[in-house]
Amino acid sequence: MELPGKYCIGLIEEDNPQKSYFRFMPLILAEQDGYRPVDMRDQLPENGCIRIVPDKNESSRFKARMRRVGRYCAVDLREHPEENDKIRPNKNYHGDETETNAFIIYSDVVRELPENVLAEILEVSAPEDAAQLALSIPTPGTARVVLEGCVPFGVLWKYAPMENLEQGVALTRTEEIAAPEDFQRFEVAGFDGQTHCFLAARPGRALYPLPEPAAAAPEAPRQEAQPQSAPARAAYPWLHHDASIAPAPVDPRLSPREQTRAMQSGINPRRGRSLQEIIDEKWRHSRLDQLGHPVSEAYGGQPVVSPVDRAYDAVSAAWEHTAARPGLAQVLSRIDGLGQAIAQDADRRLAENREKALAEFRAQRDQLNAEIAAAQENREKTLSDMQAELRQRNAQELAHQEEKVAQAQETLAQLDQRAAQAREIARDAEQAVARLTDETLTARLSEYAVNSRAADILMELGASRRIPAAPRKLPTPIHDITVHNLAKRVCDYFAQAGCPVHTDEAVNLLACLCLGDTLLITGPSGCGKTLYARLLAESLGLKAAGRLARYPLRARADQEYQPEFCADAKEFPGVVFADDINSLPGACARLVADAEPLKGVKMVITAQDAPYGLPLDARLLDRAYTLRLQAESAASPWERPYGKRPQVDDCVTTQALEKLFAPDARNIAPAVKDRLAKIRSALERYGVLLSRRTLDALWFYCASVTPYLSVSSLEAFDLAFAQRALMSVLAVAGVDALHALPGILEGMPRSLALLKQPLAIEL
Repeated sequence: MELPGKYCIGLIEEDNPQKSYFRFMPLILAEQDGYRPVDMRDQLPENGCIRIVPDKNESSRFKARMRRVGRYCAVDLREHPEENDKIRPNKNYHGDETETNAFIIYSDVVRELPENVLAEILEVSAPEDAAQLALSIPTPGTARVVLEGCVPFGVLWKYAPMENLEQGVALTRTEEIAAPEDFQRFEVAGFDGQTHCFLAARPGRALYPLPEPAAAAPEAPRQEAQPQSAPARAAYPWLHHDASIAPAPVDPRLSPREQTRAMQSGINPRRGRSLQEIIDEKWRHSRLDQLGHPVSEAYGGQPVVSPVDRAYDAVSAAWEHTAARPGLAQVLSRIDGLGQAIAQDADRRLAENREKALAEFRAQRDQLNAEIAAAQENREKTLSDMQAELRQRNAQELAHQEEKVAQAQETLAQLDQRAAQAREIARDAEQAVARLTDETLTARLSEYAVNSRAADILMELGASRRIPAAPRKLPTPIHDITVHNLAKRVCDYFAQAGCPVHTDEAVNLLACLCLGDTLLITGPSGCGKTLYARLLAESLGLKAAGRLARYPLRARADQEYQPEFCADAKEFPGVVFADDINSLPGACARLVADAEPLKGVKMVITAQDAPYGLPLDARLLDRAYTLRLQAESAASPWERPYGKRPQVDDCVTTQALEKLFAPDARNIAPAVKDRLAKIRSALERYGVLLSRRTLDALWFYCASVTPYLSVSSLEAFDLAFAQRALMSVLAVAGVDALHALPGILEGMPRSLALLKQPLAIEL
């Protein structure tokens, strides 16, 4: 902690007046030639404060002195540099609401600040020639204040509460000006986030000089004692002169009746001492201390009380008896002039209350008039601002419409030019048709038929002379392999090819390929979608077995697609690869139609992100596992590119892939079922339903893949939902459902992250 051995200025607050609990918040620490702000919220938990406890030497006056300190105080620990000297851990701090301060500080190091050390800064502007200004502002915490808008800055003002205005403060300008080299300005955070702005005098300096204390009156010359007084004092040793019967000072704030009692002196009782105490003390002085004569009971038995006080006490005592009140009122009404005097006193008090209420009403009226004038001024200013804003908005709208008209005229001119070109092309076409339909048409058609037949004959001759290709050497079939071994094989192949993946990624990739007929790989441009798809087929040995075919994007719609596979390798699964399926219009829908009759063939597809790629077909998204890749990280190492990919001599058979993932209903946790039920119910409210094909795919994934992943069952479900269901939901959901998806998918980070990606989906 920074406080031991330092001089600190901060805030003091009585946070619990019922128990007289005080706390201290450090604000600034003294250095060699100034102060620096300090924020100890990281060292002091919860609110950055220290509990103040009374020192053993001031337990009786602790509460009064702490309340007299004010808002700001100083803590002087320059003579206590040790950590546990004056600041110690709070034994009552348990981290709950009963005590929020982890440390205590003893009150003997808490000091009052001289009034010329701090001056608060008020966010108020005042005219330079103003002598007095009435404001409704919070009561300042320093003897002098500084106004932010006052010129020159640093002029000190006095303040005093206003009598006729509640929470009003009267500010009076003084001739004192703080020099800039003598102070520092601070703006620090206090209790409950409040901001405190003040000027602090540098160590050893002051904002303004304090008035010198009045000089003591010269002591009167001491007169020599009368020679006859000594024998008289010696002759009466029982006379004792002490301060016990000296007149006590009277507080002017007391009522006249209380002042009368307080001014009683001599043998009469003073406030705070009983009559019996005075009698016992005088008896002790007369009998035991000085062995003098006892004081007569006639002089000290009864105190002297004024008739007014005696009558008041008697009437009050009688009035306490409810049954005696009617008779007491009748008796008092018989006294001559008493009723009239009481009525006059009541009228006087009523008149005083009326005058006070009238003065308060006038003050409130003046305040309301000032507020009405300010509101009228603000109304005119607001009206002018709204008119200016409306003119500016209309001018912008007019300019926008003029720009659209100009664009429309330019488009119309381009269309006229294109129409003229089309008319010219039509004339040329008519002339060409006319030339074709003349008498030479039959001769040209005969010539074209002869040339076409000759070309067909030459092609047949070339095909008959083509050298037959050498038979393909098939790789060794793998009929039985575990998920972990195949995943390790995929990881090793990807790593040797320069595209490393971890085990969970390899297991997920194999599951998407085995459990579904279509695997869709998306991602930003340059993330390696095509390489990822090819490496998957090569790692399984499908390319070496001739079971990898390419889908032609520019094929005709009426032409039936048949993949070119090696006929001798039918025991191996066939994979059709389609790159950038959404780069051409209609290619995505044609692929879905061509994939229907291909039974037992896997489709591996890549797609571009929006806006470079066209929107994907909703039927494709409802059938495919969607795997999204991330862009190359800026922290990835810059190394030498990998060379030729390793040779694969064996291949996984179709039977081995089918046995790879065996579903087990026990792998689906109850929490996963509840989560899916809540998602389906929430989507149903917006008219979105998951198809049976999607629900079956989610069940097979969670039942068969969860044991092989290193994540929890809920995280595996999140991965399955993001890859198999979310894309189809986005393709068919309305605007209301899209706005509600973040709340529906709360707690599913993979699915929520997919909502922020630029997917090629038509919304």
